[in-house]
Amino acid sequence: MASIQATLGWVSPDVRAISVDVADHDEVKVNFAVRGRTVRVEEDIEEIVGDLDAALQGQYSITPMIFVGTPDESWPGRQARLIFLEYHDSEADRFGR
Repeated sequence: MASIQATLGWVSPDVRAISVDVADHDEVKVNFAVRGRTVRVEEDIEEIVGDLDAALQGQYSITPMIFVGTPDESWPGRQARLIFLEYHDSEADRFGR
């Protein structure tokens, strides 16, 4: 729940997916699939990690993992708990909306 709250307001259109994986008893990996690494994406990820760290009261080491590309089976975060996945309305995409 804390990971979802931490993303509120920080998911820009360049973020395609976010997943969370508790890798160890004291480490949380936050996986991001993005369209590209931009200043805005880097700042958004920094804010999400900071908000998550505050929500978890510093009890875990938080590691952001950034993947540029489509959040398909090749995305390393695909096997973790998915908390955000961009939505495509095929009709809207087809008509450029």
